[in-house]
Amino acid sequence: LNQRFRHKSGPTDVLAFPYTPAVDGSLIADIYVSLDRAAVQARERGEVVAREVWRLFVHGALHVAGFAHETDAAEEAMRRVQERWVERVWPQPERPGK
Repeated sequence: LNQRFRHKSGPTDVLAFPYTPAVDGSLIADIYVSLDRAAVQARERGEVVAREVWRLFVHGALHVAGFAHETDAAEEAMRRVQERWVERVWPQPERPGK
């Protein structure tokens, strides 16, 4: 999918394809999450795969909502919003010693 739609070689973790906004202003999109990439990234973060899948879904949804990460500042702003949504729905469990 990454090669076909973004003309980039190699895998990506999430792709989002927005549709024209509905008459009521709602957003409709297809969001594809790579479970293989999610598993790798979850392992790197020390998290369960399902939480990383949620993080990637949120990332795709933010793109549909108009967020981008073309600059460092925009990337950081998007990451902050993304992580707020991840924590809101799937709080990180307390780890022993913290």
